[in-house]
Amino acid sequence: MDNKKEADTLLIHIEQSKPIEIGDFTKSLNGLCGLFTQYAAEKGMCGATTPKLYVSKIQEGCIDVFLQLAEAFVPFVTDANIYFDFVSHIRNIKNFFVKGEGEKPNLSKAELENLSDSMAFVVNDPKGSVGIQAIDGITKNEYNNCTILYIDGNGVQNQVDILKKALQEVPADTTKTYTNQLLTICQAKGDMKAKTGNRGSIDNLNGGKPLPLFFDGDLKQQILKNEGTNPFTKAFLVDVEVRTAGGKPLYYITALHDVVDMD
Repeated sequence: MDNKKEADTLLIHIEQSKPIEIGDFTKSLNGLCGLFTQYAAEKGMCGATTPKLYVSKIQEGCIDVFLQLAEAFVPFVTDANIYFDFVSHIRNIKNFFVKGEGEKPNLSKAELENLSDSMAFVVNDPKGSVGIQAIDGITKNEYNNCTILYIDGNGVQNQVDILKKALQEVPADTTKTYTNQLLTICQAKGDMKAKTGNRGSIDNLNGGKPLPLFFDGDLKQQILKNEGTNPFTKAFLVDVEVRTAGGKPLYYITALHDVVDMD
């Protein structure tokens, strides 16, 4: 079995050189939990309610906090593993902010705030560290790891402050309207009542990168659940507004003109 699929728990392993101030401890965990739920929502792993995390165990000697989803949220991409991928996500953010490696992360204001909060413990202990690990909750086998040191935490917080100031300078009204665009569906939730989890791509917009989908009126039913139609094998000629939420773009479909068979 792919190791990626075996990870079912997120382990926060804290090494401290001095007693931890309770405010820093809770702030860090709340920040990490916020980042995780935001990441899960972006990947379509939440339904009508936001997934919640819970602390299952704290061990002596060091502080080990085990976090898991309170409910089973299954994406359409069957080989995805939210725990494994989230660790890679955090490591990529750290590497860009601290070392300038990789692509610049596209983070909303809320994500930036949670990211800064998640560093609260490590920035106050020069000899401390936090390890974020994807593990098998039963065997404790480790499949992915990201270690954050004092210098990393300070580097991340400094970059977060810069990006938050940049977001404040963006004009409030950033909605743009485009007509007769070809939309393809990249991800769709089986539950039509789910408000999130649907993603689509338009080659002419945003470099073809998939964005969250929202729909006016009954367009969601027409595009995703039209009887006898597999939305993944069709292209949809639509009018679309590119809106922003929390500093991130999304597609709001306002009209459907035609359906094209891609088979």
